[in-house]
Amino acid sequence: MRTHYDNLQIPRDADEQTIRQAYRRLSKQYHPDLNPSEDASRIMQLINRAYAVLSDPEQRAEHDRWIQQQEAPRPQIPQQPSFRPHTAAQAHAQAQRQPEKPIQPSPKTAAAKPARKKLWQPIFIIACCALVALFFWQLNHHLQTQAAEEAAQTTPLETASTPLTNEMQPENTATPTVAPTPTLANEAAPSNYVRPSTAPNGEPFPSTSGYVKNYPYTRSTTKQLTIFVDNIRNTSDVFAELHQANAPQPLRTFFIEERSQLPLTALEAGSYTIRYVQLDTGETVTSETIALSDSQKEATVYLQRAKE
Repeated sequence: MRTHYDNLQIPRDADEQTIRQAYRRLSKQYHPDLNPSEDASRIMQLINRAYAVLSDPEQRAEHDRWIQQQEAPRPQIPQQPSFRPHTAAQAHAQAQRQPEKPIQPSPKTAAAKPARKKLWQPIFIIACCALVALFFWQLNHHLQTQAAEEAAQTTPLETASTPLTNEMQPENTATPTVAPTPTLANEAAPSNYVRPSTAPNGEPFPSTSGYVKNYPYTRSTTKQLTIFVDNIRNTSDVFAELHQANAPQPLRTFFIEERSQLPLTALEAGSYTIRYVQLDTGETVTSETIALSDSQKEATVYLQRAKE
């Protein structure tokens, strides 16, 4: 039996910091942008799912209860003891005690023997019923959890089909005049909206969290500083840009699935911000300023909805 703790390579009593450190370490090792292996994408999905469950106290408690149920001992069938002489003297004494003529068992004794022989049958039937009930309980629990996750994903807004800012459009391309769509943080998205499959430049979104093709991509050749863009606690996919602080031109453009993380590596020292669109509501948010330096080589920014 393999658990989410095994996928993150941590003990079952690991604290939140240990879980986060294990996730970052495995993300650097198996993220498709950093690992050319064919299995990197599949392994990264398992790592993301394990971190999403173990970082949420309720989901982690439910996972621990499932582990206890799987490891619970199964009912054992009792065995009937039998007496055998241990020595030749005991065997001889037992033979001497036997009567010359066999004693016919009484009707009650004769009826009790078949009953003892059939004692294992109801126990076996009860054990089988318990296993079948446990299987259907697990199946029903899995279906309810999957339905709850699908219901938690709100329907995205068509704002994802338009760029975050004018600077996100490809250079030397005229910007069409589009009537602004009013969007507030507390407005509900239209129920018939479906997130478009392509980015504003017409390229398809990556199948997993990653960079969008044909957008600027600035990479340092001398520094290896990293920003972890954490979308773990967000229930929406996001379309985002990395900017230097107060600079209009994006350095990188990327897509992050809900409850996932993307490391932005090979960055120079400086101050940065993340501008992103919540694809389920069209809400545009700018993160706090992130500072990187030779002494602060890594930083994490948590994406979330704008406060009302």
